[in-house]
Amino acid sequence: MLRWLGKPDCAALILRLTLAGIFICQGGLKVLKCEGGTSWFHGESPMPPYLQAVVAWGELACGIALLIGLCTRVAALGIIVIMIGAIVMVTWRSDFTTLHTSRGFLVEVGYEYNYAIIAMGASLVILGAGALSVDHLLWRRKPHAPDQQLSTGK
Repeated sequence: MLRWLGKPDCAALILRLTLAGIFICQGGLKVLKCEGGTSWFHGESPMPPYLQAVVAWGELACGIALLIGLCTRVAALGIIVIMIGAIVMVTWRSDFTTLHTSRGFLVEVGYEYNYAIIAMGASLVILGAGALSVDHLLWRRKPHAPDQQLSTGK
């Protein structure tokens, strides 16, 4: 059992479940509390409501896909795209590790969080879903049957 902890399947599982938790919560909150995800962004540059909904539902869908390990590489790419969009639209204006507060409330953050999420997503694109996933059940390679020509002597 402990030998399994050092395997790529374990790393993929940890990354999948961590990202799933983050994005199910983030996407779910936006969808449930912000008119179906259309009114959560109030930044300097306007984001149309349809694009806000696409991002919110994308976060939720990618989080659920990662949770069960279905289309993991595609879901991880979706999260990478969302994080690149977050950097371009919001956090790139700040330093890498900026933290400004006003009376104890967070006002501005850097883009190190987005980079960390991108690195986690890229790791899943490389690793895949791992053994404990729907992807593995659907698309694992079956062991090849022995060549019948060799066994029959033909």
